[in-house]
Amino acid sequence: MFARVTRSVTSTFEGGSNILIDAQLYGNEGRFVNHSCHPNCTFFECNWTNTTRLRIFADCDIPSSHSTTSPRTN
Repeated sequence: MFARVTRSVTSTFEGGSNILIDAQLYGNEGRFVNHSCHPNCTFFECNWTNTTRLRIFADCDIPSSHSTTSPRTN
């Protein structure tokens, strides 16, 4: 009848830690960052109360009509 459709919404971050971002079930604003060969934002690692977090910073002015994009990683 119907095939089960699964969708993976994962991304990797190449920083000092081995971090996998998985926003399939829940997440924050970071789940809306797309991949691009010409990114307009950068992820930075930081520690907050002994937990590794990623912060997103714009590399340039981003018009409201454009998506935020990060570098592609494998």
